[in-house]
Amino acid sequence: MYAGLSRNVTGLARIQNGVTYAALFIRREESGTPDYDVLSPRMNEAIGKVTTWPTTDLTSKYF
Repeated sequence: MYAGLSRNVTGLARIQNGVTYAALFIRREESGTPDYDVLSPRMNEAIGKVTTWPTTDLTSKYF
């Protein structure tokens, strides 16, 4: 799910391996730059390459 305003685009996704991520990009779309619809596949590909994730829960430290 991606939604955009004039200078930003936000996304929230849950991919097949169970990872959920949110991303916020603040920029203006200009000619010659990638369209926003290419962000999701690129993020999914990059996340798919991660072999280990941190296991420490920092919730109590920050909330």
